[in-house]
Amino acid sequence: MIPYNITREEFLSQHPEYNKVAVGALVFDKQSGEWRLLIIQRASANSSGGLWEIPSGKLEEETILNGIARELREEVGMRVVDFIHLVDGEVKFLEVMDGLIWCKISCEVSVQNRAYVQLAPAEHQDYHWVTEGELERHEMKRNGKVVKFQITEPWHEATMFKGFQLKE
Repeated sequence: MIPYNITREEFLSQHPEYNKVAVGALVFDKQSGEWRLLIIQRASANSSGGLWEIPSGKLEEETILNGIARELREEVGMRVVDFIHLVDGEVKFLEVMDGLIWCKISCEVSVQNRAYVQLAPAEHQDYHWVTEGELERHEMKRNGKVVKFQITEPWHEATMFKGFQLKE
C-alpha cells in the first residue's frame, strides 16, 4: 500500500495521462460462512440516483490512503483500522461532460465496527451487505423479498467482483 501513500498531486505528476483521482473502499464481512460486501445506494435526488456502489469519491488534497479513509467515514461513518490490499489500481474512466480522464483506486479495508453503518443522507439512502451470488444475479433479499438492483457502472461492478476473487 506504500505506493498509494502519496498525495493527489504526486500521483498525477507520476501519471500525466489522468486529470483527476477517485478512491473507493471495499469492506467485507463474513456471515454464516459467506463473504458479504458493503454496498450503498445513491440518494434518488443525486446523479445515478437509486443505483448501488461501494463507498467512494473524489480525492481531495490528501494522500490516496487518507482519501479512502475519509470517504468511508463520510459516506458510512466507519473508521479504517487497516488497508488490507489494493483491489483495483488505476481504473480509467472518462467524465463525458468535461472530457476529464479520471483514475479510480480502490482498496479493501478493515474497519472498527462493521455493524455500525451511518449513511450521509444527502448522498446515500440505503445499504446492503451483498453476497457474490446476489451481485451476479443483481438480486438481493430485502425484508424477506427478492429485489432487483443495479450497480452505477460496469467497471464499479468489476471492482466488486475482483474484491470477492481476492477473498477466495
